Amino acid sequence: MDKRVQKSKAAIKKSLSELIVKKGFESVKAREVAEKAGVNRSTLYLHYSSLDSILYEMEDDVVNLILTISLKPHNDFRQYIFELAGAIAERKTEIRALLTASYSHLQRKVEIALKPLIINSPYNVSALPPEDQDFIVCFLIDGSIGLINSYFTQDGKPADLDRLVDSFIKFFSISNSLIARK
Repeated sequence: MDKRVQKSKAAIKKSLSELIVKKGFESVKAREVAEKAGVNRSTLYLHYSSLDSILYEMEDDVVNLILTISLKPHNDFRQYIFELAGAIAERKTEIRALLTASYSHLQRKVEIALKPLIINSPYNVSALPPEDQDFIVCFLIDGSIGLINSYFTQDGKPADLDRLVDSFIKFFSISNSLIARK
């Protein structure tokens, strides 16, 4: 992809994210996004058909980020969670905007992407009946997104990553206990 196109799209996504966090998705106008991004409205519409399409691309970017980290081999669960938390913190405004504007849509995309990884994980979820598998996947995804959301709501800073990592590990330990009882 042309570097100018990448730069314009990145500026548009950043601008939309900041405006969503500031005033909510429903209140944002394409004109404002284009102006804040430093592009013409025609440029915005050259790349995207609507503000929703920008949001969906942002969701896909976040899901791909999570999958990229999740598919890498990790010897240490803490390191995996720390890497994931760091990547999430780097995209804080964008993820906060997605959680504000389209929580359930983002949750569903993450769930679809991660379900095979969770089912085939060391948790031995694949041994459970399908309805229990769905429950566990939903519990893990929704709980993880909830932890991330609370981190952002409390205006987490990179120094707070250890706290977020500890919260993830505690959450997954509770999840593992729940799975073991099934």
